[in-house]
Amino acid sequence: MFFRTITCDEPTGALDIQTGIQVLKALQKLNREYHKSVMIITHNAEIAKMADRVFYLKDGLLDYVKVVDHPISPEEISW
Repeated sequence: MFFRTITCDEPTGALDIQTGIQVLKALQKLNREYHKSVMIITHNAEIAKMADRVFYLKDGLLDYVKVVDHPISPEEISW
């Protein structure tokens, strides 16, 4: 596998909590251990708390970027 970026559209949208946590842990592992960029597109604002950076869109355009100083683990997300 030679990909550098993984783009996920609502990867936990139709999952139960425990499976959602497992998916987010796998994505986090790809990012941290395998140095892959992971982009998660979601309406779940809680998932943004585990990100390093959050990009906010408005009317299809980039509105602003927020740097998350202390990302949380998937287990700490409130579902």
